Amino acid sequence: MQDVLDEFEDRIAPTHTAVLVVDIQNDFCAPDGYLGSKYGCDEAANEALAERNIDLTDAARSAGALIVWIQAIYDPVYLSAPMLMKASSKANDLRCIDGTWGADFYKVVPKEADLVVRKHRYSAFSGTSLDNILRRNGIRSTVITGVSTNICVESTLREAFNLGYYVVVPQDCVASNNQSLHDATLRNVEFLIGDLTNANELMAHWSESNNPNKH
Repeated sequence: MQDVLDEFEDRIAPTHTAVLVVDIQNDFCAPDGYLGSKYGCDEAANEALAERNIDLTDAARSAGALIVWIQAIYDPVYLSAPMLMKASSKANDLRCIDGTWGADFYKVVPKEADLVVRKHRYSAFSGTSLDNILRRNGIRSTVITGVSTNICVESTLREAFNLGYYVVVPQDCVASNNQSLHDATLRNVEFLIGDLTNANELMAHWSESNNPNKH
């Protein structure tokens, strides 16, 4: 049986931590993307979200953590019947189609050492090799960021928890177009699922762990 990591700094040790960045893509974040065109979006807020995720992943990478970018690919041929039922497959309702601008990452660019996992469900674990990748790399903790907090981020973090990974959510690195549902997900994380923190706290810990002069 694995030892329990009681201290926060032990749970986020970069040697066994992966940052999972969920669905920061044009169709979910850009004003001209699927969600922006249909419901509107706060462009400045989404740009700031992308920038915080860049800063967070840069700090994590420098400290030795694994970075995994999750990319939704929602061509109708890949989707389950329930997903098709809830999200119309009409031409003007398609999003994150493979090879299109909408499926491209929004203002973030994976680095050479990073990994990219493509998914066809809300959870980044469902039907993908993500669990195998994390276990093969000795990962025990997942820092989960991205959009939308209450759908794909929540689906991913719940499955991570059920698979035995520690879950950490920096609340300023996730977002949703529904504030009340966003808040509810964060309350659930804090209540029973994992650690709620922020980008600056994580980066401070990782900077300290990366400091060769640390005593």
